Amino acid sequence: MNLRERYKALPRAGQWLIWFVAVLVGYFALVEPLLAHAAGVSTRADRLQSILDAQAKLAQERSQAGNLIERGLLATGLPNPPTPGGDPLGTLNRRVDRLARDHDVTIKRRTERPNAPIPGNPEWNGQRLEQVGIEFVIDCDTPQLVAVLKDLENAPEVHAISQLRVQKISTPATGKDDPGLLSVTLLPVTWVLSREASK
Repeated sequence: MNLRERYKALPRAGQWLIWFVAVLVGYFALVEPLLAHAAGVSTRADRLQSILDAQAKLAQERSQAGNLIERGLLATGLPNPPTPGGDPLGTLNRRVDRLARDHDVTIKRRTERPNAPIPGNPEWNGQRLEQVGIEFVIDCDTPQLVAVLKDLENAPEVHAISQLRVQKISTPATGKDDPGLLSVTLLPVTWVLSREASK
């Protein structure tokens, strides 16, 4: 008796049982691995999607940071890194003398401030940054002050104006158009690399 004849000799319930077992074996042999594979692919897809979302968020943050940097560059100009060597105090002194001459102001007092630490101890290429500055006092009117500040801000040797004090010393003599005289204390600074390497 061959298999076909044996199958036909079984009662109807036995035939259905064979079909049920065949479907069950087929399910566990074919469908279950496919479902497990699909679940693995779905998990990997979710993981990749989360990575892509994180990258997109990072790209957006970088783009916003880039826009912020670009706006800062438009507002303040390109950064002027410190240069080693040279005579930064002499350079600042020459700039202050030129400002006094160009804007017809007299320097009442001048004090050099050599090598002061910058708050936070920043570094540049492994060397500590320090600042040198010249504090000077001038008497001027408001338009002269604006012109002096503009020239200081545009000067390549001036990295910052760390102090600005304005005090009114005379009232207008001729009315609204005369701004009066101001006593102005300014401290332009430049950054220099320390002679000692940062530890």
